[in-house]
Amino acid sequence: MINLVSKKRFLILQTVLEKKEFTQYGLKKELKLGMSIVNDTINTLLEKEFLKKQAKKYVLVDKKGLLELIAFLKPINKAVKHTFSTSLTKKEVEAKLSKNVVFCLETALEQYTNYYESNRVAAYASKQSLEKIKKEFFTPGSTTKVMIFAENPPLTKKEINAKHNFNYTSAIRTVIDLYCDNKGFLADKIIEKVK
Repeated sequence: MINLVSKKRFLILQTVLEKKEFTQYGLKKELKLGMSIVNDTINTLLEKEFLKKQAKKYVLVDKKGLLELIAFLKPINKAVKHTFSTSLTKKEVEAKLSKNVVFCLETALEQYTNYYESNRVAAYASKQSLEKIKKEFFTPGSTTKVMIFAENPPLTKKEINAKHNFNYTSAIRTVIDLYCDNKGFLADKIIEKVK
């Protein structure tokens, strides 16, 4: 069986979730990947009945099933590199971290919908940024919980949205990450809006 969450195949899965309708050649061209990796991935998705072929295109027919498969293969808790609690407010933590991270999970979700808010700040950070974060002083306390994750696979420019000098995971990456954190129910409000 192929590794569906390897870096290149994960990119294919994200694009399938975004587009919902596509051709193999279109994916190959857009993602600049070899035809064999695109073909193997699409055939696996067809076998598992996440896709069906209509005319000359492939159509995503089981979005939630595909998201659940990704979550099973790529649980985000394995990417946790550092956690701490602080008496700083969520906004203060976000401001302090903003230059070194890409915010994800609920922190990113708040950019796409206003129906959910948590006291947790979640972010992806490079090894270099993680070391800097660990050295920085955060006032101990229990107001805000902070979770720093390793990028796995590394984020691409397409997966990052910038807003007001902050970087957040794109809507589709946020949805995927929420499913990988067993919080897919939070993504239900934005999953249909993902283009």
